[in-house]
Amino acid sequence: MRLLLWVTLLSASCAWAQNAVVTGNVLDASGAAIPNAKVTIRNIATGIVTSTETKAEGAFYLPPQPPGSYSLQAEAVGFATGTIDGIVLEIRQTRTVTIRLNPGELKQSINV
Repeated sequence: MRLLLWVTLLSASCAWAQNAVVTGNVLDASGAAIPNAKVTIRNIATGIVTSTETKAEGAFYLPPQPPGSYSLQAEAVGFATGTIDGIVLEIRQTRTVTIRLNPGELKQSINV
C-alpha cells in the first residue's frame, strides 16, 4: 500500500514539474492596478483555455500549463481587451507578464 502511494505521488510531482507557470499584473495606461480583470490563456496547438481573475492589486496567477505556444488575454469593464500573442512556455519556466489595458468604449443598451 505504501509503495502504491509513493509511486502515485512521485508520478504526480513529475508531471507537475514539467509544466510552466504564468503570473503577472493587469494595469491601466497610467500603471494603476485593475482588480477583478478576467485573464485567459489559450494553448495555440490544443485550443485549451484557462481563466482566472486579478486580485485587488491587479496580480494574477494561472494554474501550471504544459510547454507550448500561448495567447494571453485580459479584459475588464470600461477597458479595451488586451492581448499578447506568441508567448512560448518551456518546461519548469515561470513567466511574468504585465498587460496594460487602455480605456475602452462604454457601451449602453436601452430596451423599450
